Amino acid sequence: MFRSDNCFAAMGLLAIFAGGCTVGRSVLAPLDAGSEAATDTQPPPDTTLQDTQPPLDTTPPDTTPPDTQPPPDTTPPDTAAADTGTADVADVPLVCAMGLFACGASCVNLLTSTAHCGLCNKACPAMHACVNGTCIGPPPCASFQTLCGADAGVVDAGAGVCVDLLTNSANCGGCGRGCPASQACVNGVCIGTGDLRFTLTWDRAGDVDLHVTPPCGMNIYFASRMACGGTLDRDDTTGTGPENVFWTRGAARGGYLVCLVPYNITMATSAVVEVYEGSVLRQRYTRMFMPPGMPTTECSRTSPFFVGEFTY
Repeated sequence: MFRSDNCFAAMGLLAIFAGGCTVGRSVLAPLDAGSEAATDTQPPPDTTLQDTQPPLDTTPPDTTPPDTQPPPDTTPPDTAAADTGTADVADVPLVCAMGLFACGASCVNLLTSTAHCGLCNKACPAMHACVNGTCIGPPPCASFQTLCGADAGVVDAGAGVCVDLLTNSANCGGCGRGCPASQACVNGVCIGTGDLRFTLTWDRAGDVDLHVTPPCGMNIYFASRMACGGTLDRDDTTGTGPENVFWTRGAARGGYLVCLVPYNITMATSAVVEVYEGSVLRQRYTRMFMPPGMPTTECSRTSPFFVGEFTY
């Protein structure tokens, strides 16, 4: 077949592979694939499109309905009453106003609270006050009383009691000095008592004697201390008494004569005799004496020292 160099020159190899080159009216036929010339040619260029866009997605659209929100909850609301119970105190911190402190579940003033004086749970004893966080008291006793059961010289010494040491049987003549159950406290002295007793005291130091003559007619006094079941258990010669005649039990019924003798006095002296049946005061006799004393051993209705007759 006729080939033209001009064709090759003008079109290059690409024209050949494209199907020939026309020069004038001559057409260069494509090379025979089975010819020797064909075997010497380069393979055809890669006609695959370079960097092309991916083919359009022809998949039919997804007709599945899109995801939707769950339907609203149409359950009727809970109409039960709300829990109005008190919150657990342990779970709620207690907030106190300025000047107050939390003690347990309460806000307290530690300067004045008798239950929390100075510290939580530090309680003041009975009859005490809390002053500036310190237990003070008890309040002062009356002039005739003494504070027993606490050291009055120590602040917050503990519970105490104001007592009359002249008559208090648990603190007779001194704190903690108790009388036996069978005795009474008179003028700070434990004396015998029982079914019947006659007790003498006076107001000036000296010696005043008690005389009691029971229904049997025998005088009971310092020189004859026991008669007809009665006993004189105390004779005071220098103080203010007491002197005491008593029957523990079995006192005879009848009249008892009472005499008071100013045995040794140096100034005007007032004397008192009290008569008790058991613990009940039944009679009181009084007498005023002027010095000098007048010793005697007699006690009768005609005696100048006779003060009265008690009927038992």
